[in-house]
Amino acid sequence: MNPGASRNSSQTAQSDDIAMSLSQWISVVLLKLQLQFQLSNRILLLILNIISFLMVLISHPLQQYFPTTIHQLFKVAGVKQENSPNPCVVCPSCGAVYQFEDLLSSATYMCTKQSSQQARKCNEPLLYKKKLAYYRERWVPFKLFHYFPPSTMLREFFQQEKFCQLIEGPCKHREAHQGIDSRLSEVWDGKLWKEFSNQDGGVFFDNKYHLGLCLNVDWFRPFSRSTYKVGAMFMSVLNIPRGQRMKQRWTMLVGIIPGPSEPKIDINDYLAPIVNDLLDLWKGIDIKFYNGEERLVKAALVSIACDMPACRKVTQFLGHKANLGCNKCKFRPERESGTQGASGRMSYYTPTNSHLEMRTNREVREQAKQYTNASTKAEKDRVAKANGVRYSELLRLPYFDPVTMATVDVMHAFFLGMVAHETALILGDRQSSTQPVLEFRNHAAFRQRLKALGKQVPLDIGRLPGSTFDSDTMSKMTAAQWKNFACIYARPCLNGLIPSQAYRSIRLLAEAVELLVQESMTSEDIDQLQKTIQDHHEAFCRAYGKWNVTVNYHLALHTVASIQNYGPANNFWLFAYERQNATVAGAPTNGIAIEGQLLKQYNLRHQLESKYVDLHNITMTPQLQHPLSQFLESWHGKETSQNVNCNLHSELQAAAIATITHPQGEDLMQIQLKLDTENEKLVHDWPMMLYPPSRKNYTMDQESQKQLTDHFQYLYKREVSLCWKQKSTLCSLPNQWGHVLIVHEQNSKNKSSAVLLDCS
Repeated sequence: MNPGASRNSSQTAQSDDIAMSLSQWISVVLLKLQLQFQLSNRILLLILNIISFLMVLISHPLQQYFPTTIHQLFKVAGVKQENSPNPCVVCPSCGAVYQFEDLLSSATYMCTKQSSQQARKCNEPLLYKKKLAYYRERWVPFKLFHYFPPSTMLREFFQQEKFCQLIEGPCKHREAHQGIDSRLSEVWDGKLWKEFSNQDGGVFFDNKYHLGLCLNVDWFRPFSRSTYKVGAMFMSVLNIPRGQRMKQRWTMLVGIIPGPSEPKIDINDYLAPIVNDLLDLWKGIDIKFYNGEERLVKAALVSIACDMPACRKVTQFLGHKANLGCNKCKFRPERESGTQGASGRMSYYTPTNSHLEMRTNREVREQAKQYTNASTKAEKDRVAKANGVRYSELLRLPYFDPVTMATVDVMHAFFLGMVAHETALILGDRQSSTQPVLEFRNHAAFRQRLKALGKQVPLDIGRLPGSTFDSDTMSKMTAAQWKNFACIYARPCLNGLIPSQAYRSIRLLAEAVELLVQESMTSEDIDQLQKTIQDHHEAFCRAYGKWNVTVNYHLALHTVASIQNYGPANNFWLFAYERQNATVAGAPTNGIAIEGQLLKQYNLRHQLESKYVDLHNITMTPQLQHPLSQFLESWHGKETSQNVNCNLHSELQAAAIATITHPQGEDLMQIQLKLDTENEKLVHDWPMMLYPPSRKNYTMDQESQKQLTDHFQYLYKREVSLCWKQKSTLCSLPNQWGHVLIVHEQNSKNKSSAVLLDCS
């Protein structure tokens, strides 16, 4: 064989590989540009044709590999345009779900589900004949339910080495903290993860290839000027560490519930195909890994993280207006005299000495069985009203506990619920008929304090808009803004302006929120949280009356149980899922049958998340490399920043201003510090990190004290004074708004702990 010919053929093959990889690189970048800037396929095709024309014009060797159509673009990029594998047919009238193949095989084109209002079948048409070319026809559904089985998504995950490394987190965490740390920081530290049983009675999660899944269901409006609502069903893998878990790359969109409106009672028909797949995952399925190995993988749905209305539709507990309106216990709220059903006010005031009888899994399953065995609608309604629960498809899962595994929604119950409600009672709004607690003459002082404190808050935390507490805009505040208001603004801005009972109530609520936003909790923190929530419950009732105690104040009493089972609240609050909802809602569609398009767009973005573009091995001009690098960093860094946002900000917000207590001689505000072990400079160039709230004192050396003083000198743009923590010193503090002191308390070991005071 000629050596020269062999060498030429190898060089040709090498150049072909380089050309193919470069074409793939360009194709991935173009697809990411299309999704990022919502370019239509027509514009993308025009860009492809222009690039191809320029390559032909200059006789570029890449022209024979470069795609010229949308189909070729996806093929070269290695991305699949995946639709739902087996979409289900949905009845446009009653929402019943059918398999398309079953309807065709049985020649049944009408809905056969019995109407819930009358003892007759629905008989709504499910399919219609669509005329095709050459006088052909085919049956087409009026409405479809698009979904991806979780097992399909997990098979794709295990094709990535990164996922296999991430799911080893629980085992590494358990080995590193065994017998050392008793703090709750991850889902894996919770009671449920440690005690969840396998079919053989062993601990299910002892095997690193046994996955725990979390389900979120929520509705959104994809059109800004329409009431059309679509539901999204997300699943996340709890084995992945919290910092990576809620990235879009590892979040599964398993179904899109079609519009135009939200189902009124249940979503059992939409849950049924998902549950069928979960039953297979509970038994175990063989999955081929990225390295070619094949292993048995099992998965279990161990958490439901939804807002209260969606949670009731998933688990089928009755709404909060029912006689048994709590899905955790059998508490019966008090109704206003002369009212019944959903009319009139209800009081969820739960006295401290009241014994709450908790619901149990076995009891709920028996009550759901009674509901399914009832033969008439009237009998079903009577059973549901007596027990407070209907039948849910999730009960087909033998391990599922609807009482324990439905977590308390901290974001809506506390931030958008209790904090917003109590602030509305204090400041007054148009929806409230009661007189505001804050007198009109004190409104100016409140806003002045709010503005002054907002100028001193670090930029990492975020400031409240100037018109936030106007009656027209208060309802538009986000959950993060309410969290900021509770942790930072509420106590110093309202101190001395409202009655003592109302101030004590908002102070206790702020302390509870501070404990909730911690990234890790000890048993002492959990006990303190339970006591603070109960004390706030009593204080709120005394300040505003029992008829203002809504269901959120009662559900807050069950928050500690969810924390004990799943770790700190940031493991199951809904910030990340709400952002995923926004991602799905923002996908470009043609406005017709959008459900399939939304699922397709999300899965396309899902695939592109795993395709990284490395610019280091490609030579290009600085004019192109700089903006392209920024774009790719924003693409891959976007999900990271979104995920870190809540945890990072909650750390700063909780630490920025801590416990406010009674003003006579006690500390007003406290900041605690720790060394930044991750070498992240969070605020300016100060190499320190703010602690989450704690009831302990942390010591620091002289150098740290100097850094602390310099930092607050720079931050507050005013003189910062140092003094020792003594009663005489505290009593002589000037009563001026915005005066900052760093107080040192010396202990027996001649070390000191720093306390930041802000006297108002």
